[in-house]
Amino acid sequence: SLHTERLELPERVSRSLAERGGSRARDIERDSGGVQFRLNVGGRIPTADLFGSAGAVQQALRLLQQRHAHAALCLPAAATMWMFGHGGGRVVKEIEEACAGVSVHLGEAEDASGSRLVEAVGPSTAVEKAAAMLRAWAAPAARREVSQLLLARLAPKGAALGASSGIAGAGLAKLMSASGAVLQVASAVDGKQAYEGRRVVEIWGSPKAVVRAEGLLDELSERHAAASFEIPRHAVAHAVGRGGVELRKIEEATGATLRAELWREPCVVQVSGERFAVDAAVEELRHLAAPLRRYIEVPPEALPRALGPLGAFLAEIEAETGARLRLDVSVPPKVEIVGDQDTTDAAVDLLRALMAGDVGGWEGFAGRSGIPCTERPRRGTSHQVWAGPAGADDVAPPHGPAR
Repeated sequence: SLHTERLELPERVSRSLAERGGSRARDIERDSGGVQFRLNVGGRIPTADLFGSAGAVQQALRLLQQRHAHAALCLPAAATMWMFGHGGGRVVKEIEEACAGVSVHLGEAEDASGSRLVEAVGPSTAVEKAAAMLRAWAAPAARREVSQLLLARLAPKGAALGASSGIAGAGLAKLMSASGAVLQVASAVDGKQAYEGRRVVEIWGSPKAVVRAEGLLDELSERHAAASFEIPRHAVAHAVGRGGVELRKIEEATGATLRAELWREPCVVQVSGERFAVDAAVEELRHLAAPLRRYIEVPPEALPRALGPLGAFLAEIEAETGARLRLDVSVPPKVEIVGDQDTTDAAVDLLRALMAGDVGGWEGFAGRSGIPCTERPRRGTSHQVWAGPAGADDVAPPHGPAR
């Protein structure tokens, strides 16, 4: 009995059957035992009509699957750039030579996910082998972790790395040209990498090209490094300082750039600059983030001498030593001193000297900063007396008696 079968064909398969004046379709007619083969390529989807005995039609279907198999793979656009061009056309030639009878084709456009369609057409066993080779070549030859800072300079929009903007006029296009490799930012990044401001760059190319690309990325990473440092909430005041004064000191000392994200919990300081500067700044932050805390009890009768008017003496000690001081009004009162060993030692010495009244008078301590003392009129007198050290009510104020 006669039988009719209509097949939908991949476009690449229909093109292959139509080549050479349709000789491949004629071969199927001959080898199937007399089936009539009609190829329809005018519609949106190419089709083939098979007409003949049931046995001949089944044989024609088997021949189509064996001789004109098709594989379609979605591969990273950067991988296809390497395999089909940018010095990597030899990859496709190598696959076609290793898989006799196979032809490999690149789709026309990149999709929204950053992939391109790659198709292989030919004998079924050879197509399977070609698909495996394509998948192997599509895997990145290397992966390099880079900072968001460097990535922003290489590809400001964070897209696939092909832009020509960047560092010292050498963006990714020039980096790829210099190395012979193809580079792309990984589409997925884990939470920790995103939090720490890092991304992964994938590299495709020959072994030599990959090594050159890695070396160039490492060199650029040294010049444009970045790091994040977490500071516990209780240490923020000491490590960051009022208005960020401690961070500015670190910037001046190391040459790095620091930015505090105080709204985070814990607080995060973003550090950027050359590698050696970033490492030095992080070490300074590590030192400040684990401060030494000391407590000095202050007898109630010594509070005026220790604090000064409106806490001016504590502010003076902070300015003089770099330590941070805070009055704890519990019983007995005490002063909390926060800093490193040297700054807390210096602050303790000055505080104890104040409590003992041994700071050389007003001119020797408060007078250095120009901080005025609180004036309080002395009962029964017409001039003003200064709240100086105990027993010193008759000591003249820093600028002489009031007139």
